[in-house]
Amino acid sequence: MDICEPLKIYSRNEGGTEYKTFSPFRLFADACTVDAKDAVKFNRLVKDYAASPSEITKSEIKEYLKLWSKNYEAFSKLNKTPLLNDLEPLSKNLSEASKIIFDNFDNKTISTTDKSKLENSLSVLKQDHVDVEIVIVTALETLLKNK
Repeated sequence: MDICEPLKIYSRNEGGTEYKTFSPFRLFADACTVDAKDAVKFNRLVKDYAASPSEITKSEIKEYLKLWSKNYEAFSKLNKTPLLNDLEPLSKNLSEASKIIFDNFDNKTISTTDKSKLENSLSVLKQDHVDVEIVIVTALETLLKNK
């Protein structure tokens, strides 16, 4: 939730037909906020690291990647509901992308297989899901470009 933001420019309520004044706030997008706190920090860390790599910044980035690589494992243990089922692609692809980047962070190159998996995961994360967008994708791509 802390790396997701509701879709912008009123695209969440296309044509004003999905939500009304008295619609309940029970969706994932309702819990997400603009300027998602972990996304803001992670994006800043990656920008700083790309400009001037340091061990401290690298360590902080890797902590986020480690946390997110375990996301799908934790998500899989939740009791599934129709609302949660729609979040599965986000969780699964976030975990996969984070794990690949974490595992290859110190390598100069990345295997063709891992690069292909990572690009596929990032492609899924770029898509709108349940009226939210993942706002760390550009930062993850920046980390990939350094390989």
